[in-house]
Amino acid sequence: MASARDLMDQLEAGLNNLLDSENFKRWLTVQARFHNYSFGNVLLIAFQRPDATRVAGFHAWKKLGRSVKKGEHGIMILAPMPYKTSAQEARLEGEAESEEQVRVRFRVVYVFDVSQTEGAPLPRFDVRGLDDPTDTSAALRTELLKLADAEGLTVNLAATDCAAARGFYGYYQRAASAIHVASDCQPNQVAETLAHELGHHLLGHGSHSNERRSIIEVQAESFGYIVCAAAGLPTESLALPYIASWAAGDTPEAKRREIRAALTPVHDAVAACLKRLTLTTTTTIEEVA
Repeated sequence: MASARDLMDQLEAGLNNLLDSENFKRWLTVQARFHNYSFGNVLLIAFQRPDATRVAGFHAWKKLGRSVKKGEHGIMILAPMPYKTSAQEARLEGEAESEEQVRVRFRVVYVFDVSQTEGAPLPRFDVRGLDDPTDTSAALRTELLKLADAEGLTVNLAATDCAAARGFYGYYQRAASAIHVASDCQPNQVAETLAHELGHHLLGHGSHSNERRSIIEVQAESFGYIVCAAAGLPTESLALPYIASWAAGDTPEAKRREIRAALTPVHDAVAACLKRLTLTTTTTIEEVA
């Protein structure tokens, strides 16, 4: 049976694999389906079973009237286990005295994708009858415009200066609290551009003078890809960059640190964003037990 240390090693290997653009795209796609899971667990799911759509533990599936098929192998993820330590235990470990502390250790748990189970059909989660990309992009655009308005942003959908400015299809102005989208965008491109530029806003881009352009564009593009994929919008037109071209560092360890530092905020921003949208097609079953 794999240990938590074994899974941590897998996570490190997974971070190395993200240096390949196809593996990075695979992680983004799985992230769209499991945005409520942690960055690390999405990575573990992506590299063990990239085609997973809904996962739950053995007993959780039982409660839903389904059973895991004989011979199926579970997907290993890490489950946090908070525990308390006394002031005396903290002192023994060389820490400052305190009344008690809550710490977290991790244990390995196994989840199974719905395709690995059989039994009662799951409830359908239809998305307002969105059957084609045009309807999907229009609905996503409406939701993103609502979100932009709630964030106090002005959105210009008829910009004519995008190519000459900072982006081809659009750009974000933090100081002006504004998003500009090119007037000649196709419907899908409008939704994709709105998602990308909202990513800049929600990730706080433009508020730090030492931001590297390469990193913030990867973050915004990743954010846009995940949001569009979660809403069921085809995302092939998004220009996913090669991670290796922007991850700084002369060693694999340095590159891993850069990737984790850059993508963890994306994970958090996507999860917060999708909770505010009402058309997400992603369905996850959170109970693991």
